[in-house]
Amino acid sequence: MKNVLALLYNFPPANSMGSIRAARLLPRLEEHGLRFQVVTIEERFISHPNPRALEEMGDRISISRTGMLDFEGKARRLLSAVLNKLPARPEHRPEEAIPEGALDTSFKMWIRRWFLLPDQQMGWIPYAYRAGAKLLDEQKFDLILSSAPPFSGAIAAALLQRRSGLPWVMEFRDAWSRFDIHPERYSAFRRAFIRRLERSLAGRMHSVITLSEAIATDLVTKYPELATKTVTVHNSFEPSRYRGVGPDPGKFRIVHT
Repeated sequence: MKNVLALLYNFPPANSMGSIRAARLLPRLEEHGLRFQVVTIEERFISHPNPRALEEMGDRISISRTGMLDFEGKARRLLSAVLNKLPARPEHRPEEAIPEGALDTSFKMWIRRWFLLPDQQMGWIPYAYRAGAKLLDEQKFDLILSSAPPFSGAIAAALLQRRSGLPWVMEFRDAWSRFDIHPERYSAFRRAFIRRLERSLAGRMHSVITLSEAIATDLVTKYPELATKTVTVHNSFEPSRYRGVGPDPGKFRIVHT
């Protein structure tokens, strides 16, 4: 049995694809001789929890939950407080506050573009590292696993790898330094920073898991040394969960997955 220290920001009861993937894969991997100790965020930081996902996992996997610094939230609340204290324009009633979310889109893009590096979860790095270091001191582990996005978890994992010397397995559920999707989110400084950071971390990865061949190709093209270290594990489904489920001839469904 090999013991794995897993840094997984997305984990049940979070209702995200990364969380669902972890909830399905980890129990199956345990059947093949891996035992996981998961480091993730406290439930109070999860926007739309799905308690059932956590219940389905039972108590087979040990979980350590940590705090985090919500830099984006603090900055947004500060800006809103400042703006709401400004004198109201004549057409506004004095008691009217700026509606929550009115500035969210533009402000979020601005602060993420210039300040939140590598991503808006950067406030988790010191907490994840501290929790991981404590576990490394208390228990014997055989490897470190991280899954991204967010890539802040990869930084914490790389720091723990340097501290412990253990092999680090990195899962890419999305490409990182691909800036052709939502290019407006990336300043020139941000692009340069992420490329340099990705290059630095790539040299520390013992093995790489990607969600698709496209992500694998992107990585290996940039870092040929990863060619023999990279495998692809697609998202999938468990047939046993859908036994007895069949088409209803009286309904027409369009499903996007």
